[in-house]
Amino acid sequence: MKQRSIIILLFVVLVLSVLSGCSTAGGRSAATVTVTDLLGREVAIPAAVERVVAIGPGALRLYVYAGNLDYVVGVEQMETGDV
Repeated sequence: MKQRSIIILLFVVLVLSVLSGCSTAGGRSAATVTVTDLLGREVAIPAAVERVVAIGPGALRLYVYAGNLDYVVGVEQMETGDV
C-alpha cells in the first residue's frame, strides 16, 4: 500500500512538472536579459546578441560548446597561439 502511494505521488509530481511549462502567455521577448553572477552582481545585456568576445581562461571553449561561432569577433592572444 505504501509503495502504491509513493508511485501515485511521483506520478502527480511528474504531471504537475510537465504542465507547469505550459502557458498561454504570448511570445513576448524582453529587450534586455539580466544576468546575475555568484557574487550577486547584475548586468543587463541586450536580448538579441550580435557579437561576442571570449575573454578569460576557457571562455572560448565554453562558448563553442554552447554557442554559435559566427558571433565571435574577438579572443585573447593566448587562444590564437600554437599549442
